[in-house]
Amino acid sequence: MLKILGLSAVFALSAFSAQASSLSLQELITEFNGISKGDWQAQSHTQGRGYVGGNLSNGATSFGSRADLLAPSVGGGNTLVVKGSVGNQVKSFSGENVVIGGAMSDHLEVQNGGDGYIGGAYSGHNNFGNNHSNQSVQGAAFADRFPEIDFSEIDHAVQSLGAMGGYTARDSEPAEKKTLHFDTAPASGGISVYNVSFADLASANNTFFVDDLGGADQIIVNVSGDAALSSFSAHHAGLFGGEAEKRSIASSILWNFYEFTGQLDIMTNVLGTVIAPFAQVHVNSDIDGSLLAASIRQHNGQLHIANFSGDLGDLTATTPVPLPAGLPLLLAGLGGLGIAARRKRR
Repeated sequence: MLKILGLSAVFALSAFSAQASSLSLQELITEFNGISKGDWQAQSHTQGRGYVGGNLSNGATSFGSRADLLAPSVGGGNTLVVKGSVGNQVKSFSGENVVIGGAMSDHLEVQNGGDGYIGGAYSGHNNFGNNHSNQSVQGAAFADRFPEIDFSEIDHAVQSLGAMGGYTARDSEPAEKKTLHFDTAPASGGISVYNVSFADLASANNTFFVDDLGGADQIIVNVSGDAALSSFSAHHAGLFGGEAEKRSIASSILWNFYEFTGQLDIMTNVLGTVIAPFAQVHVNSDIDGSLLAASIRQHNGQLHIANFSGDLGDLTATTPVPLPAGLPLLLAGLGGLGIAARRKRR
């Protein structure tokens, strides 16, 4: 068993100092259920909003199926934003608009009151909603439909979060147990930060067991390094409360792969938001939480709304606070999570 031990870290609750017009990291992962800085190949569904910095393609997909769980919009109120072109069939259910920068060569169905705004030509039908093509001629009026996102600021915020002090790992039990547990002593409330490396994960068979959030409100796990992974799992032994309990636990967890640049495969259900802004993420199983990636290949896995409930604060100014000894915490709460990652072939 590999245990995570050390000093705890709690965030001060201060606002992130991004430009007022640009979405912060916190706003980005709350506004959108899935964020791809580049292309997104989709063959499954996303409960919340989606943002695609490149092109959207592959199979039929849908967004916004759980409008009842959407956070109030701070980024224009669009179910789907695509900066490039779309080459697959798309359905939008939330009643919000869809904005596409380039052309759309398949069908767009915007249901429950929303409209589609397409910068280039549209080759599909208009069975649901009103689709407006060739909108790029509108100039600034069309450009204003896109949220302001500065990914250099987002990347800086992610790396600043990864640099924060927190728990470090050490071997404490025979390696054949192949588990990674969190034993901590944080103060009541706040966010606790844990730092692990790919070497730590490999020595624990890339497996997490997390039992209870204890005194912390949320946990952030920073995963350092850029090594190959065959699997990465986390299990919860007593998750029997259904969707609401699962979403509650998932909203308390954030995984930060702040250095990984290869291919990250989600192989079994993941509880918690996954931040991997430099990785190519393949979604083979569901993620209960938001996903931020350099590019997304969505196979059979769905993205479910479980917005991270912690206040990330000013990531560049926050200092970890050492906590008093003797405050017990047995951390857990990550049911059925599995991630397998491998370095992208070069």
